[in-house]
Amino acid sequence: MRDNIQLLAFNRGLMGKQVLARIDQKRTALSAETMTNWMPRAFGAMSLRAGLGYLGSSLGDAQAVAVPFVFATDDTAIVELTNTAMRVWLDDAVITRGSVSSAVTNGSFATNVTGWTDSDEAGATSAWLTGGYLSLTGTGVNSAIRDQQVTVAASDQNDEHGLAIEVTRGKRVAGQVFGVRAEYERRRVGR
Repeated sequence: MRDNIQLLAFNRGLMGKQVLARIDQKRTALSAETMTNWMPRAFGAMSLRAGLGYLGSSLGDAQAVAVPFVFATDDTAIVELTNTAMRVWLDDAVITRGSVSSAVTNGSFATNVTGWTDSDEAGATSAWLTGGYLSLTGTGVNSAIRDQQVTVAASDQNDEHGLAIEVTRGKRVAGQVFGVRAEYERRRVGR
């Protein structure tokens, strides 16, 4: 025996709540009350809705992973991760910071660590390494610390400042050696 089985299709698209009373009409059986991020097709298939607009490319057009960041229902962002960088997209734009004239002394550690104050805790050590690196070795309890006071020009005192810190090798765990090359970021974040 042969059966005519009606398959569910939503090719009529959305129907408002006011039409729900007319479910006796054939076309209401082919409609949906809620259809979020779906695109109906004329022959009954549906697909996920494509993006509605181009917002921008990843840093250097590199392959990237977009990770949703949700602090609260009305406070969200997208964290873009590439092989070498991280950027944050807020309200469909990359967060940027203007350039400033403030500078870190000897931020590249080219030949020594001059300009950096040794604030190592008991047993921890920090020293210059060949190749332009700052080695920081903690004890597992105490930390190796180098710091520097930066003078900020009056015109830059109300501007945000930032540092680009590059960890070139080793683990970032107390008791392990790793090299850090810090260079002051004078350009906008994300470029």
